[in-house]
Amino acid sequence: MTKLSTFLVLCFLIIFPINTVGAIPIADFDFSPEHPQTNEVVIFDGSASWDNEEASGRSLISWEWDMDNDGIFDDALGQVIQNSFLLIGDYAISLRVQNDLFQQDTITRIVSVGLNPVPEPATILLIGTGLVGLAGLRRKFRK
Repeated sequence: MTKLSTFLVLCFLIIFPINTVGAIPIADFDFSPEHPQTNEVVIFDGSASWDNEEASGRSLISWEWDMDNDGIFDDALGQVIQNSFLLIGDYAISLRVQNDLFQQDTITRIVSVGLNPVPEPATILLIGTGLVGLAGLRRKFRK
């Protein structure tokens, strides 16, 4: 290899560094509540995502969400978003993150949505007591 070709290779590597295996970002997210009910607001937090190269100044620049499992990340943008679900069922929610080198990573989690819970017995007792009280008032005013 001549000095000129060695110089050109070194210049190329300086301008276009070779990405290491650990250079890609890591997508991750949590959601709360863990067991959401229908029509309940669910918070999706992508702040657990990170870039392996943050120590060298690399950073994440976008968080894109696919909430309807169509493979297109056009449903929401941002590190923290919220959504609610009208129907019970399992929903595949995906997050795609991108760093400032335009490298991407994606993660998908399943969110199981259930029915709103049946009122607890104490609530039913309270409602029943109130109804009995109203019936008693009605009877009192009829006399």
